[in-house]
Amino acid sequence: MATVNLGAIKFNWKGAYNNSTAYVADDVVSSGGNSYVCILASTGNAVSNGTYWSLMAQAGTNGSNGTDVGTTITTQGDILYRDGSGLQRLAKGTASQSLTMNSGATAPEWTTPSGGGAWNLIGTAEASSSASLTITGIDSTYDQYAIIGTDLYTSTTTSGARGYMRLGDSGGIDSGASDYSWGNFETYTVATGNYTQIDEHASTIQVLGNGASWKSSGGMMGGFNFILSNLTGYATISGHQQYVTNTDEGYICQVLGVRLSVITVDRVQFYPSTGTITSGRMTVWGIAHS
Repeated sequence: MATVNLGAIKFNWKGAYNNSTAYVADDVVSSGGNSYVCILASTGNAVSNGTYWSLMAQAGTNGSNGTDVGTTITTQGDILYRDGSGLQRLAKGTASQSLTMNSGATAPEWTTPSGGGAWNLIGTAEASSSASLTITGIDSTYDQYAIIGTDLYTSTTTSGARGYMRLGDSGGIDSGASDYSWGNFETYTVATGNYTQIDEHASTIQVLGNGASWKSSGGMMGGFNFILSNLTGYATISGHQQYVTNTDEGYICQVLGVRLSVITVDRVQFYPSTGTITSGRMTVWGIAHS
């Protein structure tokens, strides 16, 4: 009967290559991160010698330049990218920054949005049984600011209730007896007519004209859209406020108000004449010119 030499029925792992060890076929060793299988018994022949060894598995690189990813990015928020030579770290940016491409279009970078017709958020005041909503952070960075109120409800439905706006500086909200001059013009949706009011010397800017009786289901004040301008002169607020009455009439009030002395405006405030603002919000954006 013929004799069949099966040889090794599996690879024999021998660990790291040792120049003094006698190896036989199917022994497997590691060297330089690679694995090699012995194809001819020998002692003292390095794994680079193809007569005795064959490459079994080749190590990859820890990053295209041989740098381990874990040592390249070291801080929470880091970003890994490749430049012309290998892996590089982009440290995390600061709050509100955006990830953009650099001017050479060769690598990412963090930038602070600065303009070109953008609306940039200054702040939001959320109502919760609030006597007023006030937002600070206004300065000369922008020539104009948008002031938007949405979904505003009050705790009262008192007939003759009104809404007001005031401005202020670092010393607080201005409410002197002759700090403001204002005028408004109000129109209705279910009746023919209008209502006009003015006050040349006032402690506030009235933004609801006809002394509304706000909608009984929670006192619906609706919302407003105003533009704050002329920050280096006599600051003005212009725009409109809309609301619904307790008889389901829709009203819109066109408004213009002026601060009667030059101040460094840094805040704006909205408040009702009675009760509190139970829900809704006011938000301010700086408007950047291109």
